[in-house]
Amino acid sequence: MPSICVTENQAVRFTIGGQLSFDRIKLVDLNDGTLYRVYCKDVFLGLGFVDCENRQLGVKCVIQKYEG
Repeated sequence: MPSICVTENQAVRFTIGGQLSFDRIKLVDLNDGTLYRVYCKDVFLGLGFVDCENRQLGVKCVIQKYEG
């Protein structure tokens, strides 16, 4: 499963259920539904999924909230 490292601001957004726009992140695999492990620094935040229709990485599940 591929992974992505996000900024601190994106980490906060992701862990409260906010999607991340394709315009602001770089994904290797853009196949609809592909799961990504989402990290900020070395902290595993949870799983996101590719949503091609809305051009965003959606939230599948949050494992840990980011508290900077």
